[in-house]
Amino acid sequence: MTGNSSINTACIAKTPIPRWIRAARDDRAGHLMHIGLLVFWGFSIGLGWPAWVKDAGLGALAVWAVLRIGFGGVRFAWDPWTRSPLMWLTLAWLVWPLITLFWSAQPSWGLDHWWGLRVLLAPLLIWPVLHCWRSVETGFVIAVGFVGVVLILQATDWLYAVNPERPAAGMQTWLAGLLSATGALIAFLRAMNTRSPVASVGWIVLALVLVLALVFNATKSAQVAFVAGLAIGTIGAVYCGGTIRRRCYVLVAAIGILIGCGWAVDASFNQGRAVSAISYRYAALQSNLNRTNEEWAAIPVNHDSTTLRQAMWKAAATEWQSRPVLGWGYGGMAHALGEYPGLIMHKHEVQRLQIHETPMDPHSTWLFMLTSSGLVGFALMMSTIALTFFYLARQVASTPAYLSSIAVGTCWVVTASFETNVLNGTALGVLAMVIVGGLAAAQQWQYTHATD
Repeated sequence: MTGNSSINTACIAKTPIPRWIRAARDDRAGHLMHIGLLVFWGFSIGLGWPAWVKDAGLGALAVWAVLRIGFGGVRFAWDPWTRSPLMWLTLAWLVWPLITLFWSAQPSWGLDHWWGLRVLLAPLLIWPVLHCWRSVETGFVIAVGFVGVVLILQATDWLYAVNPERPAAGMQTWLAGLLSATGALIAFLRAMNTRSPVASVGWIVLALVLVLALVFNATKSAQVAFVAGLAIGTIGAVYCGGTIRRRCYVLVAAIGILIGCGWAVDASFNQGRAVSAISYRYAALQSNLNRTNEEWAAIPVNHDSTTLRQAMWKAAATEWQSRPVLGWGYGGMAHALGEYPGLIMHKHEVQRLQIHETPMDPHSTWLFMLTSSGLVGFALMMSTIALTFFYLARQVASTPAYLSSIAVGTCWVVTASFETNVLNGTALGVLAMVIVGGLAAAQQWQYTHATD
């Protein structure tokens, strides 16, 4: 169902990559093991929990890279990374927050925030097998498929859930939503781009399972991000033309029919409870956003997620203006937000959920980076993301497989607007997969248009 071997072989056949080929021939066992660890790393991200699995995946890649460089005789396979602007930007994004700890009021909090960025080392660790980048997606989707099944079983009371109305498979609710959304996007785009009709059907089934899990999870940011990613992926498929465009039309029509059927089944056999639960959350959000200024002023900042986010965003923006270039330092922003009443809510009950907000974050990745690391850190992050999208978009016409990375990257960017925790090890791992795709696209372009 993966279609990896045919796509990667085609890529190698069209694109001269002598260093990678030489490394694979000189150290074939090490090369195959590297690919296996690549799949395991993707699986560890998609699983979401427990934390040691992600560390094991990244740690195994680090150990194997050191062994191949030191004893495998293939150090030359890593040489081209020094000529990669995207790799340098990624490493600069990783290093700069560490530097900001020197002027942070709470460096211990900052170090805890920074620890999630360690996953940005992964693209460098897998450099000799970048041409197998889709293997990461394969491992990721396998794990997310398992998570999706757990979410559905929890929502239908077949498995225990802390909050059955919003199943989370033992992780943070929003994270389960993000994983379901990104996994569904990869599955849908694999269905469009896979040569085998049987494999395409298999990917469609997996995508539908993950969409159902996303619906049950009921995380608005993830659902909006999924729609945005699917729209970008669909536009890209139409742009690419050929078989992928025709399959795109068929899938879009099939999705519309399935949504209609699901609506009818819910109305006939479930008294419309599923549709009502979804519409209620968005109706409540719309009602919150339509409040007058007087109503906003009369409501405590911790009344609901909407009022809380608005207060967080205003506070973070105010604090950034006082230190715009270098920021408050990683951890320092949380200390600054502690001066705002109602934002630090240790064990405060909000909508029947126990929220632990110490150290505090503003529930916006963009504001977090601006306030914590200033314009310098924000520019490094945005440059990394923008260059990744540029490399992917430049190559997508000749290699439509990169559409999945573009769609997943879009999903991550939209989610980042409402969450800061996308900078943790799992969620940032999703972006790291996209960066890996961008690096692979850049190298494919390089070796197509120039010799090594």
